[in-house]
Amino acid sequence: MRAEARIVVPYSSGRTGIIFGNYSNKANEPAINFELHANGELRLYWNNGEVDLKGSTDLRDGKEHTVAFERTRSQTQLLVDGRVDATGSAGSDVAMRKTGTWINNDWRDGGLPLRGDILELKFVGEEEFV
Repeated sequence: MRAEARIVVPYSSGRTGIIFGNYSNKANEPAINFELHANGELRLYWNNGEVDLKGSTDLRDGKEHTVAFERTRSQTQLLVDGRVDATGSAGSDVAMRKTGTWINNDWRDGGLPLRGDILELKFVGEEEFV
């Protein structure tokens, strides 16, 4: 499966925010967050950290970027503008929370919306999302 977004993020310090996610700060709840992390790098936080994959490209430059994660049964890749930015484990399948998944945020108190624009978000694949 593949999740892909077109984003534009100006420079800001600290955590840049969530593209989509369902993390809630509650232990033992399945969670997935696709986000820009502390240094503007792409991050996939899968199954409450079973996979915590971070890229190396700072995306806080005010330009449009296409970012994605692609997960197979054996590995996960983060992609930035069609280039592989990080590769890691696939992790376990995750049953989605019944409360749903946010776009541009997650379930934690106060949230962490993306400090930028999500121009498009799509999910592609023959397999179910998780």
